[in-house]
Amino acid sequence: MKNQLKISVSLLAMLLPACTADRDLQGIDPVKYYSEHPIENSVEMRDAMHSVRFQADSNSLDDVQVQKLKKAFHSISPMASENVRIQLATDDFSNEARRHHVSAVLRSMGYPKEKFAFEPSSSISRDNVRITVEYATVLTPDCPDWRRSPVTTYSNTSQGNFKCATVVNYGAMVANPRDLVRGSGKVSPDTERSTRVVEQYRSGVTSAASSSAADAASGAAASATGTGSDSGQGDSGSAQ
Repeated sequence: MKNQLKISVSLLAMLLPACTADRDLQGIDPVKYYSEHPIENSVEMRDAMHSVRFQADSNSLDDVQVQKLKKAFHSISPMASENVRIQLATDDFSNEARRHHVSAVLRSMGYPKEKFAFEPSSSISRDNVRITVEYATVLTPDCPDWRRSPVTTYSNTSQGNFKCATVVNYGAMVANPRDLVRGSGKVSPDTERSTRVVEQYRSGVTSAASSSAADAASGAAASATGTGSDSGQGDSGSAQ
């Protein structure tokens, strides 16, 4: 009996350190762990490069080259692009028709013209064009991580993978990753229009749109009343 009691006490002593308020069941401090492995999105810049080839004496890319170009940049949102560098062979750089054609293809893919930068390059052979897109991308957190994350902490803190799905989905669907860093649009609300509407309401001033809507509603109501009256008169006449 005493031996069993000693074994039980020993096991309890071994388990207690892992279940204290500042440790999870695996003996990890959740506060420290998630400060080093935060569940949040981050943004980094990357480059994607693809080369296309014109047929000799042609100023237009054939359909195969165009489709390969679109496939190469398919996963990049044009809104996320920082700049588009277009390099041509030195002998082809003065060919305005080819430059215009490449610009048209990229614009049809959604890339804005103001981000294009044409450059001559001696490292590119004639009839070839190298296109490099610098773009921002979202790095989603590495979660859920059930191998390391605590299931429960007994420390009145959130569960290990709390908000993981929300953060990952948000990072995956944002059109411009840079919005996660600096936001977009105005940071303060524009209250000028709403203030003007309230002032007009208090002073009894109505807009042309609201007046037209009110007139239309009145006309519809009058028409409905007139129809009902006519119907009533007809029924009365029939009864007589």
